[in-house]
Amino acid sequence: MRGFLTRRIRVARPCLKEARTAAQALGIKLQVLEARTSGELEERFKALARERPGALRVEGDRLFLHNRERIMDFAAKQRLPVVPTHPNWSRRAG
Repeated sequence: MRGFLTRRIRVARPCLKEARTAAQALGIKLQVLEARTSGELEERFKALARERPGALRVEGDRLFLHNRERIMDFAAKQRLPVVPTHPNWSRRAG
């Protein structure tokens, strides 16, 4: 299973469609999680911890960019590889 974190499922349709097609071709379940505010991230983290995907793709969105340290801290604790789609993801906040 692979996780896909998005802010809005409707907006992410092209990327999500591509991810679903690839997952289906590989026989992998895709867990799609929508978080519209930073307050919703904690609930999405709980869902990820329950389901234990093998990796997490994070949509290139300002919400996730501003919360990247929080997302990476969670991922590190869960030993969850993260695949960010934003080019500035690796830059430190601040």
